Amino acid sequence: MRTFLKILFFIFGGLALLTIVFPPIIILGYFLFIAPGIILTMSPTVAVYLVLIIALDEVLRFLKVPLPLLLSFVLVIGTGCLIPYQLNKPILKQVKEFASQDMPLQEELEIPDTIAIYSKSYGRYGTLCNSLCQRLLFNNAAKNVLVLTNPDVANRFSKQLWRAYSIQQGKNCSMEDIPKNAARINVKNRIASGECIVQSSASLSDVNLYFIQNKISQNKDYQDYTNLKRRVIFANYIELFKNNGENPERTYRYTKITAQPFAYPLSFGPILGAGGGNMSLNFGFFHTSKVINKSGGNYYNVLKDFKPQMEELFGDAIKPIGPISHRQIRETLNKHLDTDDSKMKTMLFNEYASRLFKGERYLKHRPNPNPSILNDADIDTLIKILQENDIQNFWDIGRIIRDQGEDKLLVLQPYIFERMIKSHDKKTVKSLARALASYSPEYLDGYREKIDNANLTQKQIGWIAEESKGKF
Repeated sequence: MRTFLKILFFIFGGLALLTIVFPPIIILGYFLFIAPGIILTMSPTVAVYLVLIIALDEVLRFLKVPLPLLLSFVLVIGTGCLIPYQLNKPILKQVKEFASQDMPLQEELEIPDTIAIYSKSYGRYGTLCNSLCQRLLFNNAAKNVLVLTNPDVANRFSKQLWRAYSIQQGKNCSMEDIPKNAARINVKNRIASGECIVQSSASLSDVNLYFIQNKISQNKDYQDYTNLKRRVIFANYIELFKNNGENPERTYRYTKITAQPFAYPLSFGPILGAGGGNMSLNFGFFHTSKVINKSGGNYYNVLKDFKPQMEELFGDAIKPIGPISHRQIRETLNKHLDTDDSKMKTMLFNEYASRLFKGERYLKHRPNPNPSILNDADIDTLIKILQENDIQNFWDIGRIIRDQGEDKLLVLQPYIFERMIKSHDKKTVKSLARALASYSPEYLDGYREKIDNANLTQKQIGWIAEESKGKF
């Protein structure tokens, strides 16, 4: 047995030396066959345990202690497991303290007319109406939503900054209260159609319910993986408070806790993935990320981080905001075609056009297998769009011709051609040439001569030739 252990030590010792001299070989082992990668990853740890067991066995044999080899195994491996357990006690104690504050909801939640929300995940947006605020308003769950800047509801009047929002019907709605990267296309469409998110006069004294999402981070010596005093714990929690006057009452709390304790058992070896994907070798104690309490991703979005809990609490009040109807999007687009807002025109045209052809819409998770049936109002709108100088991308026109049928849309041909030969924008010319090429050859008689007789530049001619598929 002792000879076998020595042979193992030389094998794993050689592999451990190889991983120290050339660490990328571990990754290579995983790519070639998974088993070599696992063996190379374990080799430093196994080599250290073997040398300690062999050395202790020799000492115990010299001292004539009974069963020296078995005792060596027990002492070395037992110590390797016991030391991290003792070092982790403060972390485990803190985890229990965080978890002990959780409390279930005793009765079904009724969302009042005025609710205040604070979410550390949305802290970068300040008092703007974030995704949770938008869903509560557009789903008609609350009339007023206050966005807070401080999770301390007990001292709400002295320390709080807030902004209150509601929805009002209007024209030329502004999006200045919506975070630029937190407004989905459906939100933008509904605001453009006249459902304005506006600042309301509601105040903290009107609030009946507080929703708080906060995160506590204890990251002492976070980067020092070998420090025995390193303590890293993250507690991400949501809670509800009822407004009972000066001292709001907590009615619900749920916490997700992630800690980074010492590895079990005591490990000596490579830390894969440390440092943002790099690999480092560390002989001695090291920490590893381990979910101790409740698992869950960290998307910096309370609606994703606590999806099951949020759905249980709020139900349909936080469901994704639905789209407006095809008729509404058409009417909204026509209204904005008379304005100078080129970005809004383009956005609305993209959404409107996506309703008229099959396949994937601009948002990949919204398939559109059954496009809206084209009517005279749609044809009139498409003609207006082709005459709109602020819109320059017409790739969707070809898709609409293909899916709705060219017979219905022959009326568009002269408008497509006129805009194509007048434009000097590459994207516009190419997309319109592609749209014109969507018609069958029998509907394109005479267009080659029209192009030859038009006063076009060489660039225009090249762009048209590239997309015309030899039809004109």
